[in-house]
Amino acid sequence: MPKRCRHERRQAVTGFSTLLAGIRQAVLDGQTLPPTPTAASSGRAFAEPFGRAVRAQLSDGEWTAFTGLLDGQDRALKAAQAGRLDQAAIGFAALRTDHAGRSASPLFEALGEIFIGAAEAYLMYRRADYGAAERLIRHASLLDQVLIDRHGLSLMSAHRLQLGHNLMRIDARRGRQREAVDLAADFMAYLDWEDDVLPVDLASPRRQLDAVPPSVVGHYFDRLCSEAAMVLAGRFDADARSMFTRLAPHANRQGNAISAHCGEARAWLACKTLALAGNPGPFLAEATTILAAGRQSEPLFWFATVLDVAGHCRTLGAEGSDTAAWLVERTHRMEGAPFALKKLVEAENA
Repeated sequence: MPKRCRHERRQAVTGFSTLLAGIRQAVLDGQTLPPTPTAASSGRAFAEPFGRAVRAQLSDGEWTAFTGLLDGQDRALKAAQAGRLDQAAIGFAALRTDHAGRSASPLFEALGEIFIGAAEAYLMYRRADYGAAERLIRHASLLDQVLIDRHGLSLMSAHRLQLGHNLMRIDARRGRQREAVDLAADFMAYLDWEDDVLPVDLASPRRQLDAVPPSVVGHYFDRLCSEAAMVLAGRFDADARSMFTRLAPHANRQGNAISAHCGEARAWLACKTLALAGNPGPFLAEATTILAAGRQSEPLFWFATVLDVAGHCRTLGAEGSDTAAWLVERTHRMEGAPFALKKLVEAENA
């Protein structure tokens, strides 16, 4: 090999060695930072104005009953999240029996149907009864629009975003990856381009979201994009590139009301663009920034970047493979680590 070629090869290896060392340090730095929920991601930015708007339209007795219903819904949902599915089913059945036995206003009846059904859909999801989960979510979303049109509760247009996010998760869990990414892309276009690109059975007319704080709208943009990030995490194949084309135009979108509230999504979109370009140097440099910033308000972006980095590192020789193995081992036990990361560890240990 000519001396010049050997020199250039040594320079390239040294360059990647520096990048790989930077990746390890970025992960160590990022792990020390806890997730940082915002008022939007924690639900406060929605719950507080929603509570005031609903309280103004319910009688004192109905308001007391509704807050009790929400408490019962929360207990049943937490039981389902903890894997106590039979206990959750009993809780939801009791809620439905109590709600059906009340003589109440149409607003109270619709609110109960929405919040019981949306939470019960998670129980169906955990039981892998995805059809039942989807039916409950779609019914709740349609009732959301009834509350907007008949009772002026425009904030329910934001609740419909949460339900759309839940539908996307169902698609992803069923292995319908393209459908999941396409649904995320449709919602992101609806939010970012401020256009009515979604059917009325999934989302409210875009102008009705003007009543929702931009921070809440931006939060759902990030949340939907983060689920798409996990679908595409660690993938650089032709199908992944094809799916990503629906998301890529949002990487540089600026100047609208939500731009200041969805920086995590923009950063991941730019990073994934580099990952799919097939040039690991610029990608690893960009990924270092995301990893060092920690899990922020949408931790799935961080974990998706870990999986993308590990995938690229495996193409960089022995040192890269060692770094990939270190990354997965270092992160798969972290709080909030996604199933895909844990599954990768199981596959490597098999």
